[in-house]
Amino acid sequence: MACSTLGQVYQGNVAMPWIQNYYSPVEALKRELESTAELSASEKDLIYPCGYGHMADGDVQISLGIVDKGETGREVLRKVSHIADRFLLDYVKKHGGSITGEHGVG
Repeated sequence: MACSTLGQVYQGNVAMPWIQNYYSPVEALKRELESTAELSASEKDLIYPCGYGHMADGDVQISLGIVDKGETGREVLRKVSHIADRFLLDYVKKHGGSITGEHGVG
């Protein structure tokens, strides 16, 4: 994955029951990461979210690129993984979706 050439990468995968708001899990996770007190402002600046997948199936693969190959990046990845896993589980439960593992992602 191209993100990994810049540093660390978190990957998650969710399936949602509707396509009209297909990208909403990515946008909601981005807002969560921007507002959390668990990350410093400088850590937040390292995170680049994107989503892709299979719109017709409601499958959204979420990547969070962390632009740091060193120890800082690994620490941010650890924090981001905890925040994102918890958030996505709650999000899909609330909106009738599921956590998936398509292509081994998720």
